Amino acid sequence: MNPSNANLSVAILAGMLSFISPCVLPLVPAYLGYMTGATVQQGTLQAGRTAVLGHALAFVWGFTLVFVAIFGIGADLLRTALGPAYRTSIQWIGGVLLIGFGLHFLGLFNFPWLDMTRKFDIRPSRRLGYARSLLMGLGFAAGWTPCVGPFLGLLLGMSSNVAAVPLFVAYSLGLGVPFVLTALSMGQLSRRLRRYTGRSFDLRLAGRTVLRDLNAVSMVSGLLMIGMGILLLANQVTMLNQWIAPLLPAWLQGI
Repeated sequence: MNPSNANLSVAILAGMLSFISPCVLPLVPAYLGYMTGATVQQGTLQAGRTAVLGHALAFVWGFTLVFVAIFGIGADLLRTALGPAYRTSIQWIGGVLLIGFGLHFLGLFNFPWLDMTRKFDIRPSRRLGYARSLLMGLGFAAGWTPCVGPFLGLLLGMSSNVAAVPLFVAYSLGLGVPFVLTALSMGQLSRRLRRYTGRSFDLRLAGRTVLRDLNAVSMVSGLLMIGMGILLLANQVTMLNQWIAPLLPAWLQGI
């Protein structure tokens, strides 16, 4: 039950959406500055590029360990131990929750706990060097789970049909690569992304306002959650291959 390129593409997209979400993107320069001990002036880090990149890679490795070891391996072990019962439960519970998460992103329903962030106040000594950033990555994965929880739930739902570990590796890449690129840009990428993702709009149909204060991130996230929830409830997750595979580049389809 290895995941297809379509499944992995959804996982990568989930990671990217997590990165540009309002509870992660604005804090990226501050995280990079805190890890390196650099100051942040007008969204730009005042530090050596090599050091910033090294700390960013260690940070990404830290949260990847948590996502893969706890969620990925844990989901695979549960599926092996419980068999068909796990698949059925995840499909029904996960499907309902994902639809609820989607409605939350679209502003049609509210889960107050999704707007809260459980921060682990981990401040290891700067004498630890890159190990300091690794520890902060571990803390980020644990502390920001309420914020990225819907996306992790999305992957757990998909794991009822395919292996979970590759999905969480792909998710970590989707979240980690933009973080590293932001480090290479010395924080400028984060500022530019906020300029576009922060724009909101109202969705109007037939002259009536249907949804208020939407932005591109919340709309795409909401539609993705609702779509995956419906597929889970209908036991039709494999339809992703029919919809997404033709959109992928030829070289990726052949992997």
